[in-house]
Formats: sequence, structure tokens, C-alpha cells
Amino acid sequence: MSDGYDRLAETLDILDELLSEMDMKRSDALDLGRLSHEACLRESAVETLLAGRRLPEVEFRYTVVDKIKFLMETRLKKDKDSIGRERLRPYSAAEIARAVDKTPQWLSLLLKKASTPSLETTGKLSKFFDVPSNLLLEWPPETLTRILNSRVIPELRDAHGCGTDGPRVPPQAMKLALRLGNAKLKPAQEEALHLFIDSIKASL
Repeated sequence: MSDGYDRLAETLDILDELLSEMDMKRSDALDLGRLSHEACLRESAVETLLAGRRLPEVEFRYTVVDKIKFLMETRLKKDKDSIGRERLRPYSAAEIARAVDKTPQWLSLLLKKASTPSLETTGKLSKFFDVPSNLLLEWPPETLTRILNSRVIPELRDAHGCGTDGPRVPPQAMKLALRLGNAKLKPAQEEALHLFIDSIKASL
């Protein structure tokens, strides 16, 4: 079975070709933090993969458990403190275990011994943390390839106007749009952004 490195290399070639057409660099288009969050990989691992290098070889069960640990660290629950203020906190072992019909002791053992959960349990964990059902069952390069092909490259093509006869978006505007991502601006923030852009245009 392929570990995904060859397909990742092909995808990075497609990405670089598209960025060249857009007069952009990877650093303009790729949000390392967002890729790390989506892929459930440390930023250092994402950097290694983007550089075309291999990660240290480990048994697959360690890859699965590392992703579960990453989810536990980064997917937080909205809660309230003792005086009613909203806050974000990690899910407790009991909350996670309950969601997959297991015990906290089972979860602790899974993490300590790096055991691979069953397909059913993996599916429940994916649903609980609201991630794609196949994320925990992918090798890291497979995960990054999927994200690049399903989100990053299509977003770049849309921004670049590929396949359309309309005007191309200037690189500066694309960089701004890519940095904003799916963020929803409040009306006041959007107006402030427009005023800022207008002031820059006026100074040119």
C-alpha cells in the first residue's frame, strides 16, 4: 500500500505551477497554522512534508494516536467559568470516552500503549471532533494531499479565475482573501477594511 509521498509530490508540483501563473509564492498562499489544524499534524511536520521530505518512519498506530492527541489539544469545548464567562477548554477524558461508548480508562490505555481503535470507534471519534471520517486512518502525506486537492488548490483556482473569461484578481487581493480564509467579518470590520484599502489606493 502506498504511503502517499508520491501523490503528495505530484500535488505539490500542481500547486507550484498554479502559484507561478499567479505570481505568488507558497508563503503567500499557504497558511501553515490552518493546514496543521486541518491535518491534525504539528506545524513542523507540515513544513517537512511541504519541503518534499519524509517524516520519521513509525508504526501506523503511533500516527493514529498522535492525531487523537492533537485533536484533544486543539478541538476545544465552549464552556462557562464559575462566574458565567464564556471560555474554551479541552474536552475531558470522560466526555470523549462517553462519546465513543468507552471508559476514561480505555482512553488512557489507548494513548499510553498507542493502540489502534476499531473502525467503529475511529468513526465515532471523528464525528465527536467534527473531522472527516477518514482523517484518523490516513498517513500524514495522504492527509495533506487531500487537503491541498480538496480545498487549497480549488480556492486558488477560484481566486485566479481559472476557466473563466472574467478579469483576473490581482495577486495582492488574492493574498488578502487567502489570509482571511472563511473568516466572517462584522459590518464594522468590513467597512474598516474597505477604508484601509481605499487609503492605500489613494496613496499610490
